[in-house]
Amino acid sequence: MDAINNNGLRKEHIDSDIIKIRNSLSNCGDMDRAVVATLAKCNGMARIGMDELQVRHSSWCEPNTINRTTTADHEYEQWVYRAPGIQIGGFNPRVGYLYFTDGVLTAIQEEQADGRPRL
Repeated sequence: MDAINNNGLRKEHIDSDIIKIRNSLSNCGDMDRAVVATLAKCNGMARIGMDELQVRHSSWCEPNTINRTTTADHEYEQWVYRAPGIQIGGFNPRVGYLYFTDGVLTAIQEEQADGRPRL
């Protein structure tokens, strides 16, 4: 006969759920370590004139979203960074926008922690 607890749940179901939760938490830890490792590679300021790879290796790292506009003459990208109030491994991700024209950084718009543009 299967072991049943006070709530009428079988022990193997509870054990299975515990294993799923442990695996999920383990995956979160792996993901957090991966994020910290990625952020550790990101340093230095982004500067006008940098290419996309240089910006990815700056303190801006990877954007949350990239919006693209293509015209007859140029390709424009807006890199969106949205992580207010989040801190990962002691690092505060950026909040703001980077603008590229034909793969070259042409403008930087940063926001303060309260969401207002930096002056």
